[in-house]
Amino acid sequence: MTISEWQVFTHPVLQLRFSYPAVTPLGHAVEIEEQQSAESSRAHLISRPAREVYFEVGRYNDLSAQEEYVRHKSYLLQRFEGEVFSISELQEASLGGQAAYRYVLEWSDRERVVLLAQRGNPVYRVIYDPRSPLNAQILGTLEFLE
Repeated sequence: MTISEWQVFTHPVLQLRFSYPAVTPLGHAVEIEEQQSAESSRAHLISRPAREVYFEVGRYNDLSAQEEYVRHKSYLLQRFEGEVFSISELQEASLGGQAAYRYVLEWSDRERVVLLAQRGNPVYRVIYDPRSPLNAQILGTLEFLE
């Protein structure tokens, strides 16, 4: 299945669009879990039991990219206390053709790349597994709508 045959995800609150496969090459359905609160909106794509797709997008209100990094880092350090886990420093990057920041989360058995892009008041956060090529392909289709 080519990217042109993928499903299109558009969310009115997140104000972004991207494409994703409904089914992975190994035949696993891609599930979308959505969460919304006054402070944030998130959509998390995952394929189970294989992790061919691990892709999360979120929009966080009233935070800068740096504040979100500090908040997320604090949460993760508490959540994974006692585990072999590291968080890199912020580095300059791009997301959807816009200036962004990047940091990496590493465990002994997995890795996640986090991208933060400031778009006015909200900051957008994308988390994906860089070890799966599908996630990079999904990221390549991401567009901001506002």
